[in-house]
Amino acid sequence: MSSVVILVLGAHDDLEPALLVEGAETVAVPAPKELAAHRDRFSDTTAVIAVTDGIDPDDAPDWAAALAELPVPVLEFRAGPWDGEGAAAVAAVGRGLVAGFGREALRRVVPLFGRRAR
Repeated sequence: MSSVVILVLGAHDDLEPALLVEGAETVAVPAPKELAAHRDRFSDTTAVIAVTDGIDPDDAPDWAAALAELPVPVLEFRAGPWDGEGAAAVAAVGRGLVAGFGREALRRVVPLFGRRAR
């Protein structure tokens, strides 16, 4: 098991190469209710990075509630920009938000968050 799990939340046709980061396990989770099926992945995990670019904004509260139940720290990651004022329900239940740096930024966030979460 990896110490960091990247959860790609919402609708995604495939996992883009930028979401597959060395040192992390990447898992696609299409709906909040399906997160519970992955709980066993978190037994040896120190942190979760939740990629939220694919979620419907109306579903953000459901995602936040599901992620709040995880036994590990959660960081919201958005490849696209965030205006700093819109809803960030996932970030509110986690350790914050990284936004606007593109998917390639995951390569920098994974080792940083993995160390800091311990």
